[in-house]
Amino acid sequence: MDNDTSLTITLDTDGVSAQFDIKDRLSAAEVDVLIRDLVGMRREMQPAISNGPPSNYAKNVFSEQDDPLLELRKLSGGRVRLKLFTPGLGWMLLDLSAESTAALRDYLTLVFPAEEGGRSLQISTCAGDTSKAQ
Repeated sequence: MDNDTSLTITLDTDGVSAQFDIKDRLSAAEVDVLIRDLVGMRREMQPAISNGPPSNYAKNVFSEQDDPLLELRKLSGGRVRLKLFTPGLGWMLLDLSAESTAALRDYLTLVFPAEEGGRSLQISTCAGDTSKAQ
């Protein structure tokens, strides 16, 4: 954490471990900064987190959230910005590629076919317009 006297985090030069020095209690805002900084630090550490599906589906592998808030925004080039909110992590922004967006659309269309008289999802575009997604 930058310029914070109550907490110091140092990533070892080998990138394998980090050292923490906590001198005081942390407020909720300081914990938010800590979580953000830890995510950034973990991105630099070795071994890197595999982008493949984990072989162990135990709870310690996932940050499980029930019914997170969700917001979608259509970007240019077939991309979509997915915003997820959870009480523990706050907002997470994920910009999905056109390929990932199409795969997600195809999967949701297959698993949840549109029902007559059913609702459609509103997706806001870059220009503030909305388009309907099935």
